[in-house]
Amino acid sequence: MGRCLSAIKRFSDKIRLKRSYPLLVVAILIALELLMARQGLNLYDDGFVLTAYRQIFVSPGSVSYMFLYYWLINIGGVWNALFGSFGIYGFRVLECITIAANMALVWSLLRRAVPKGLILSGFVMTFLMIANVEVFEYNTFSAFASLAVIAFMMKALGGKGRKWMFLAGFLAGLNVFVRLPNVCMSMFILVLLPYFYYTKDGSSTLRLFLSAVAGMLGGGLFTLVFMSAAGHLAYFEDALKVVMALAGNEENSHGLGRMLFTTFYVHAHSAVLLILSLLCPAFALLLIARLRNRRCAVLCCVLLLAVHLVVLYRFVDRLLFLLNSAALVSCLYVSYVRRDEPRVVYLSSLAFLMNVLLPLGSDGGIVTIGVHSLWLAMPFIPYAAFLVLQKFTGVRRKTVLAFVVLSFCFIAFKALNRIKGPAYYEHGTRFDNVCRVDHPLANVFTDKETAASLSDFLSAMSTEISEGDTVFFINSPMLHYLTGTRPYLDNPWPGIFGRDYFVKQLARARATSSCLPVVAYKRDDYELRDDDNISELVEAFLSENG
Repeated sequence: MGRCLSAIKRFSDKIRLKRSYPLLVVAILIALELLMARQGLNLYDDGFVLTAYRQIFVSPGSVSYMFLYYWLINIGGVWNALFGSFGIYGFRVLECITIAANMALVWSLLRRAVPKGLILSGFVMTFLMIANVEVFEYNTFSAFASLAVIAFMMKALGGKGRKWMFLAGFLAGLNVFVRLPNVCMSMFILVLLPYFYYTKDGSSTLRLFLSAVAGMLGGGLFTLVFMSAAGHLAYFEDALKVVMALAGNEENSHGLGRMLFTTFYVHAHSAVLLILSLLCPAFALLLIARLRNRRCAVLCCVLLLAVHLVVLYRFVDRLLFLLNSAALVSCLYVSYVRRDEPRVVYLSSLAFLMNVLLPLGSDGGIVTIGVHSLWLAMPFIPYAAFLVLQKFTGVRRKTVLAFVVLSFCFIAFKALNRIKGPAYYEHGTRFDNVCRVDHPLANVFTDKETAASLSDFLSAMSTEISEGDTVFFINSPMLHYLTGTRPYLDNPWPGIFGRDYFVKQLARARATSSCLPVVAYKRDDYELRDDDNISELVEAFLSENG
């Protein structure tokens, strides 16, 4: 077993010498992402942001709700202006570029703190959890912005000067306008607590704190001035009023109380899953210590290992929860074991905070943001396992290694099995996603049913509407992007926030617009994801207006 640990160390040393190895691993992972991105036509989440990218410089008022993601839609709008002809797949290429940038930032942050081979294994684990590649969107970009903040903070904590902490704060201020709940990233400043513990320098800690606060205020002020100069400030104010109303309405999924409950539930659920998954390894170690008969101990450990794999199989649909709790515990464990190394403690603390804070504000917590809050924390899981292995010798080390290796292989196998399943909002499996919609921008493969239905719908619409028309869709924001039409309710996806929101937006549109929109409404298909009886309101709207 000592040979196994030595082999891992030799592999890490070889990676240190061969700089091409990390680049090769990242290149393979990104190539696989680009391949996966060719499949799956997400009419909802993808269309939600794509419509904003297409309209921000043409008709910003028609997508005013999207100004809550201000810097995101600006970057998407610039990409659309430059490479819009590459359609949906072009925006997925931009998403893959962002994923590659996240890997580069994690590598640069951890390469002196975590064995390089274990960082790469963290990348592989992260890749396995990205079952579907969406277009460039706020979760991945929020992770990028947060990692950039951490990178600047680490320079400041390493003694490079307060200017780096100011830049970290400035980026944190900008990050708030990538996605409003990212204001929670301001809590990264808590890393100054271990900084003060190690330096015992109160004045230096205070100066860094003030520099970070000044930077945050500067980033926020810069954004507001930029909005004002671009004529976008009024749209942002409108969007802010909407989100404040939503936060106070507990009947929709974005109500503040419901989101807080979801956050508590996710962490409690994750903790329970982790405890259950650790019971068998703990019993195995206990039996080895107590049983004198070696054959009996080995047999018991094999049985416990089998039970452990059954438990993991039961959790296969909740792997993200399990990895979330494992990452949090791993960050704490690494901080404790390597507490004599300030840089490692700073990084593990920031990884812990990013994992906890980034999902806040999402209606499904970590379920919504996915693996993107785990970018920095994920490599700490194999590293914590490596440190645990170093604590044991003999039979106990073999037992722990068997549990670790088989658990990783099992999780990898089940995650790969997820990838071959249907793409986001698709039917069948990926082997069924081989059809194309008859539209130049819809240049990804989908299932036969969706391709035929959407092609028919777009063909029928082409005789009634033109690019730039105001159209009333309810639940298919992708149709706005494909047709270049403007949303009637200032939100590409008005059905997402429930009946009350829909009623208010409809009343506002009727009061502020003298013209009626074209209504594109397919009663029997994707336009009718109707959880709140919104279809009744649409039918009434059609009836009232002839």
